[in-house]
Amino acid sequence: MRKHILPIAFFLILAFGFVGTLFCLGTTFSSAERRVLSAFPKADAVSLNDWTWDDDFENYFSDHLILRNVLTGVSAYMRLGTGTVGLDEIYRTRSGQLVESPVRDGEANRTVLTENLKRLDRLSEEEGLPLYMVVPPSAGYAARDSLPAYLRGGYRDDQLLGEMDSYPNLTVVNLWDALCEGGGDRFYRTDNHWNVDGAYAAYAKLLAACGKEAIPNDAIAYESDPDFHGSTLSRSALWLTSHEAIRFPLPDCAYTVQIDEEPLRTDLYFREALDSYDPYNVFLNGNHGTVRIQNLSDGAEGVVLIVKDSFANALVPLLLPHYRTVIMIDPRFYRGTVRELIAAEHVDTLVCVCSLKTLATDPALRRLR
Repeated sequence: MRKHILPIAFFLILAFGFVGTLFCLGTTFSSAERRVLSAFPKADAVSLNDWTWDDDFENYFSDHLILRNVLTGVSAYMRLGTGTVGLDEIYRTRSGQLVESPVRDGEANRTVLTENLKRLDRLSEEEGLPLYMVVPPSAGYAARDSLPAYLRGGYRDDQLLGEMDSYPNLTVVNLWDALCEGGGDRFYRTDNHWNVDGAYAAYAKLLAACGKEAIPNDAIAYESDPDFHGSTLSRSALWLTSHEAIRFPLPDCAYTVQIDEEPLRTDLYFREALDSYDPYNVFLNGNHGTVRIQNLSDGAEGVVLIVKDSFANALVPLLLPHYRTVIMIDPRFYRGTVRELIAAEHVDTLVCVCSLKTLATDPALRRLR
């Protein structure tokens, strides 16, 4: 009997894996990895003839394998054990911070960056309004001294973002020292966004450039949650990485929030997102085409239009007390006409809050018209 134990155990493991995987086939989204899983591939003459169906089926089966998260986690830690710090375009620094790999300084990214900056420069010139560029260096650039020497040279944020200085209508808000001091601690350890300290540093720099006075940090009320985990953790599969705290400011003014065509709200925050797969959505429930925030305080003045990506979501609560109206548009989802919006809302200040990755890889800004 004893000599049959190993074959029986092997058979049971295979049966468990097969049956368990069958039960996983209906899953369409991985909350741990924050991505849509591969769909069952359709077989047709083309895919069968060029063998792409086989590759698609392999990806489909891999995505739905039982205990996939455990297996990917084991693989990720094995790679770390062999000295490999890069995991699915995520690097782990000596301090345990998970950062994105650098934005490549190549012809394709330079072309996108140039076209996006040209469009913003033209918008500022045509509207006769100042346009402030609030573009943070990446967390990897800020923490590059904690990475192996062979990786540091890939972070050319300063070279790429130096291109902004070539456009006469763009006012660059210098964030280098404010966000790089501390070696990356103004960004989350498990996410690519700036944390509340980074957002405050950017807020103070932007207000100074606009001739306004920032509210002292110790005079701002904050709310916090101790169990934040971000997108770089999900992409790395380093599941044992400890979670961290997230803090967000509570504006000291009454206001209303209009997100696209949804009903008015009186709160910037979606606290239910803190218990979801993407807790960063606590800020405005993610990205939308248009967000319009009205400051109801007596004497509030000024209308600012912010062309943005997700970095702006954490910055706007700090800016709100300084303006009567804050309007945000995300070029990836906004389908209106910017000129008409500026005229209708009597916008007097333009701001671009985008990451380098967005500026250099996403052509959506070209659609602004």
